[in-house]
Amino acid sequence: MSRSVFLVIAGVMALLFGVSMLAAPDQMLSNMARDSPDARFVLQWMSCVLIAVGVINILSRTDAGSPALRAVILGNIVLHVLGLGIDFWHHTKGFVQTSGVMMGAAVHGVLIAGFAYYLSKLRSAR
Repeated sequence: MSRSVFLVIAGVMALLFGVSMLAAPDQMLSNMARDSPDARFVLQWMSCVLIAVGVINILSRTDAGSPALRAVILGNIVLHVLGLGIDFWHHTKGFVQTSGVMMGAAVHGVLIAGFAYYLSKLRSAR
C-alpha cells in the first residue's frame, strides 16, 4: 500500500471515529467504556482533535517527504501510543471495558505499525 493511501485511510478512520464521538457519544461509550454525562462531554471535546488529525492526514497525503510530513507521521505515532496507554490505564481503573481495550489495541496497534513503517521509509530515503 502506498503512503498516500495509508494516510487517506488513517484520515478517514480518524474522521469516522471523531464524528461518531461528536454525534453519538453515548453509543461510543456504551461500546467501549462506562457511560456518564461528564464522559460524553469529554468525548465530544476530544472528537475535535480526531477530526483535525483526520483532516491533516488526508491533506498531507501528497507530500513527497518534507519535514512537515515527518512531523505529521511522528505526531500520529505519539497520538496512538499515548491513546493505547490511556486505554490500558483506564481499563485498570474500571473505566474502559475489555471490549474497548481490545478495539483500541487493534486500531492503535495497526496505525502505530503503519506510521512507524512509513517513518522508516522516509528516513531511508534521505
